[in-house]
Amino acid sequence: MNYITIVTPDNVEIEYRLAGAGSRLAAASVDVLVQAAAIFAIAASLFASILNFSIERLAILDLSTPAIALAIMLVFIVYFGYSIAFELAFNGRTVGKMVFRLRAIRENGQPMGLAQCIIRNVFKYAIDFMGIGAASIMLSKKSKRIGDMVASTIVIAEASQVSVESIGSIINSPNASLLENLRLDDEECYLLKEYFGRRQEFLDGGLMLHRRIAAFMAKKFHVSEEMMTEAAIAQILSLNLARY
Repeated sequence: MNYITIVTPDNVEIEYRLAGAGSRLAAASVDVLVQAAAIFAIAASLFASILNFSIERLAILDLSTPAIALAIMLVFIVYFGYSIAFELAFNGRTVGKMVFRLRAIRENGQPMGLAQCIIRNVFKYAIDFMGIGAASIMLSKKSKRIGDMVASTIVIAEASQVSVESIGSIINSPNASLLENLRLDDEECYLLKEYFGRRQEFLDGGLMLHRRIAAFMAKKFHVSEEMMTEAAIAQILSLNLARY
């Protein structure tokens, strides 16, 4: 996984995990399905209202009619305006990015504005869709496609949300029995509860704090940091809370 550390204009250092080519292509596939569904709905609505699904009228439909012109215009708007509208309205996320927990932001860590949204998406449809974007993401140190380079944006992978209430379900993991001797003191339990309860308040979704916690837990229990995943930390906390 690639990480990037950004110093914001407020001189705050934030670490992000960069989204890879696989997750970005998967998100793009979802967006294509959403766009296709929207275009189909527009076409079906127009034909239903104007033609009432009459087979006879469909046979004599003139392609120069205003209805066809309107349909083409709406399809154009959906195809080219979808990403721009969603990224502006949902802080750098389209439906596909929401599904795979990705977000596009400016390279300085701030949310994108209209200019960044337009530039990165113009290049997406003009150049990046031909496979150049995927190649660029894999070759770029910051996992950028051409549109990201021109717009000075990056796409980050947000950490998944784990609430204190959901920790109990993680205890059923097959590895839970291995955690019985992993004890935390009261202060450590309190801090971990605060982390799981408030991590989404951080600009990076608590990613940098999670890495520090993972390093502390790995040193405490003499294991590698890779073993201290969010699920493992949640299991440890859950087992310790169950003792009280």
